[in-house]
Amino acid sequence: MSPHRNNRARGDYHERQTKAALEAIGYVVTRSAGSLGPYDLIAARKSSILLLISCKVSGRIDPGERASLIDSAERAGGRAVLA
Repeated sequence: MSPHRNNRARGDYHERQTKAALEAIGYVVTRSAGSLGPYDLIAARKSSILLLISCKVSGRIDPGERASLIDSAERAGGRAVLA
């Protein structure tokens, strides 16, 4: 397996695990598989703020991605989250 493929598989797994954890606590979650946009998941729950989530296996996000995620969340009236 190529390193790129392996990193992609780890990222996909991280997104699915994050989605499952949010669903377990009552969120409805949509995953944007293969997303090249600012967020990977959108999570909503009654009486809670909308979450736009960027999943990063490394836990790091570059400043441009961070700004884009925050901007998207603000425009949607939600909160930007790094998972």
